[in-house]
Amino acid sequence: MKWGVVPDAVLCVFNDFRKDAAGMAVPYGLYDLQSNRGHIVVGVSHDTADFAVDSLVDWWRKHDCHRYPTAKRLLILADNGGGNGSRNRAWKHRLQTKFVDPFGLSVTVCHYPPGASKWNPIEHRLFSEVTKNWAGEPLRSYEPGSSHRIRSHASRWPLHSTTQNRRAMLADLRAGELP
Repeated sequence: MKWGVVPDAVLCVFNDFRKDAAGMAVPYGLYDLQSNRGHIVVGVSHDTADFAVDSLVDWWRKHDCHRYPTAKRLLILADNGGGNGSRNRAWKHRLQTKFVDPFGLSVTVCHYPPGASKWNPIEHRLFSEVTKNWAGEPLRSYEPGSSHRIRSHASRWPLHSTTQNRRAMLADLRAGELP
């Protein structure tokens, strides 16, 4: 590696203050360990219980209800914060009313303890790939193929991609404010 000035480098600030941002991108990831498939929903509002559960419902409807048509039980391994935190009652209520009841599933949720997300497989298998795809450039647009360099086979949302390890990834953009 050679240190020096990069002629086409993008000047950006080192902090993430909302007042300085042109927009917001809130990633919510779902990863199916058995089929080695990831799904990321990029929100443009906030990491809320509604956003977390809606992302889970979309993932189940679009992908895994077809992949596992006889499934009666589901194990969710979740970080302990944000929209799906262990103390977030709104998430528990919405998980029951929007996901468990409509799909007739028995769901067990196991939260990683605070500070232990490094052991969550989604961090290594899904979000590391996002970091590589963005190649250190700041997100300046939600459009695929613009400055954020998401490498995909699609020209717009949803994005489909495959990693070097043959891990299938899908990304959806969820526009609009969430409660």
